[in-house]
Amino acid sequence: MGTGELRIQGQRFSAETWNEHFKRELLPERNAKGLAKWEVLPSGERTLAMSTKDLNVAEMGLYMQALQAALATDLGVQTS
Repeated sequence: MGTGELRIQGQRFSAETWNEHFKRELLPERNAKGLAKWEVLPSGERTLAMSTKDLNVAEMGLYMQALQAALATDLGVQTS
């Protein structure tokens, strides 16, 4: 089962929505280059400032491990 087939409370979410969700949940607060995960707007609202493209190889490996764990434990999705 892929994330495109998952339903949460009867609702299906796009791949883009899942990508955004997991980046918000799993990216480090600050990466090895010093980039912060969040940018704070003048209104006080936080917006995601980091992407997986900003991760180095080691950080990406950790992100992928955390993603696989979250998919398995939180959503019951097995990856290979």
